[in-house]
Amino acid sequence: MFSTDSSIWNAIKNLSHNLGVKEDTIIKAKQDFNKLFTRWNETQSEIKGKYKSEKIEKTLSWSNFFSWRDYFFCYFLLYLSGFRHTAIRELRFYLEASARSYYIDTMHQEMTFNCKVSILKEVRRKRFKELLKELPKKRKEFKSFYDTLCDYVHLSEEAQTDATRDFGFNIAVGLRFYEEDLKMLEKTFKLSSYLLLHSLEKPVYS
Repeated sequence: MFSTDSSIWNAIKNLSHNLGVKEDTIIKAKQDFNKLFTRWNETQSEIKGKYKSEKIEKTLSWSNFFSWRDYFFCYFLLYLSGFRHTAIRELRFYLEASARSYYIDTMHQEMTFNCKVSILKEVRRKRFKELLKELPKKRKEFKSFYDTLCDYVHLSEEAQTDATRDFGFNIAVGLRFYEEDLKMLEKTFKLSSYLLLHSLEKPVYS
């Protein structure tokens, strides 16, 4: 199985060890990866058991959610290689993609998957909060977290200084932000999963 493939994690271990990462940090990262991958599988099974395949396969949100497995792996690989800001910027990209998919799925419930893909360019012009206008109770939480992720894209002077030390420095001090950044990964997964489940509920527009 991908999540426990020893050859993959041995490669990560060798790379990270050469960069100064402690072995127990790599072991914990693998455990955290497997926990998230398990949650991904559980969510996937829940959805397949609740909704018809025709409905699921027509949603952009499902396609977006299905790519999470690779995102988990890329996140840990980037982080353990010392590219902290890059890893977090990937989370922002994923959350944006989830919001765009959700918006199209709820606004154009009857469209085919290919038709939804064709209008993605139009949706890219919309601001993040506009994509979530049908979620008044959750929009504030989404926007607050999105702004946090944006701090790693539009860097302040202080963040720029920190970013220049991403490769090597953060590793040398034992990945001091690991727990904090893991929470951001888990939060991104939680919110994107919420959007997927919500997009499969009763259509907002008939």
